[in-house]
Amino acid sequence: MPGWSTEAARDFGRACADRAHELAVESDRTRSPHAAAVAGAATTCRIHADAPSTASAYVAWMAFVGYALRWIGTMLDDDDGRSEARRQAGWLADRLGLPPI
Repeated sequence: MPGWSTEAARDFGRACADRAHELAVESDRTRSPHAAAVAGAATTCRIHADAPSTASAYVAWMAFVGYALRWIGTMLDDDDGRSEARRQAGWLADRLGLPPI
């Protein structure tokens, strides 16, 4: 896919990790019953998004980070994580120069 690279994968993973952190802070602030699970998943996202790795491993780990963020969205939203999936799709479309979703 044109535009997809190790750098794009890393940036996607970091954007997902940043969003996971935002959701963890929000879930703690609102005293969500899922706050501890969300915080753990957000920490895992950050570790994998920042880990130095080979190009092929980056793609795999960033897919995992995106999945983990969607899981967090499922824990916190009534829409089964669809809003987080749309947010990720929008980020990817913008970054890769694809039509908006």
